[in-house]
Amino acid sequence: MTLRDEIHANPACAVALAARDCHELARIMSVGRTRTVKIPIADIQDLMHATGAWWDIAAVADNPAHVAQKAARAVVDVASARYDHIDTKIPMVGQMLGALVTGGVISQAIFDQIMAMAVAPDPLTAQDVAAALYNDDGSDK
Repeated sequence: MTLRDEIHANPACAVALAARDCHELARIMSVGRTRTVKIPIADIQDLMHATGAWWDIAAVADNPAHVAQKAARAVVDVASARYDHIDTKIPMVGQMLGALVTGGVISQAIFDQIMAMAVAPDPLTAQDVAAALYNDDGSDK
């Protein structure tokens, strides 16, 4: 669905749409709008240390018999590498963290906190709205 379609489908936009008020439409359409961003590794490390999960991960990484050993080893490797950020949009990242939950290494709450770090507001501008609704000459698209 395009932004134009979203605006036309949203009843809260009717008055602003009729008035061609792109600022108001941007305000309405920005509520709850988010995007996924890369998470600084340091932020994840801080969370892991604060919750004590880091020590659990390190112990599992050194235990080849543990079901989540490969996932824990991957986390340790990523944390000790020269990466600045982790991209939760990469399926392997979610799978790695999910394996730590499934293996009982981290809690679902910690997984959720990590994933929440990757969500940022994605507000629209009046220019975004105008570009979606109107041609350069001001006529409706």
